[in-house]
Amino acid sequence: MTSTKENLISDDEFVTVYKCGKYTEIICCRQVTKPIPITKLSKYSYRDNNTGEEKTYNYSEIKSLDNFKKQFKSIPRLIKGYFDGNYTERFITLTYSYVMDKPDELPYDFKKFIKKIVRRYGKCRYLYIKEPNNKGSWHIHSIIKRLDEMPFNISADRIRTLWGKGYAVSVDIPYNIDTLPYYFDISANEYKSARIIYYPPYLNIYGYSKDMHIDKAKSLYRDAKPSNMIKIYGTENEYIDVNREDGEVISHWKSVYEQYKAL
Repeated sequence: MTSTKENLISDDEFVTVYKCGKYTEIICCRQVTKPIPITKLSKYSYRDNNTGEEKTYNYSEIKSLDNFKKQFKSIPRLIKGYFDGNYTERFITLTYSYVMDKPDELPYDFKKFIKKIVRRYGKCRYLYIKEPNNKGSWHIHSIIKRLDEMPFNISADRIRTLWGKGYAVSVDIPYNIDTLPYYFDISANEYKSARIIYYPPYLNIYGYSKDMHIDKAKSLYRDAKPSNMIKIYGTENEYIDVNREDGEVISHWKSVYEQYKAL
């Protein structure tokens, strides 16, 4: 993936840098309209300093789609940073033979499964994502990579036996490393976004092995540009945050995004 965009960030601008495996992302946000100033009055209320009006915080018992954006942005970073889409990997979906309505139990079930995989195939890297179907029954998507560079040859029957809780699907790799990461993002999929009602508040929607991590830092652009990587993508976008009640512009900003890959 390449871009025709020229360098849109100045050396003296501050940027946010995400480093994840063999990928680095640089994001520069420029505020055009400042957010409306407020004064917090209590846990439940605040004053709009522009109008003097006292308003109530909108707390929701069910976590909204916006609250999940940070988690869904991390998933493609982890996939692109630590997986290759080659013969050492498998994309495995694990389902339940009954209605699974307790997503907090999924990490325990997956860890039991991955321990069995490791005993048979050696040390592995993994990422798993929790997801409900359109009826609210949860399942697990996972990417598992053998770290000994050997082909990950495992039959569907073997996976179902090791899982032991229902149906399991194993997809041969390679997969499209540029498109698979965004398959999980419900904010980009209207069909999946309807399932947000099944997500409990503050749910961690994914988990991963200890050898994976995302480093986040603030830096001047001149110090952030990687010297040992190639720029593979760059774009500029504009965002406007509008109050849904009265249509007033709350904030207005522009964002420049760059992605680099290790040579």
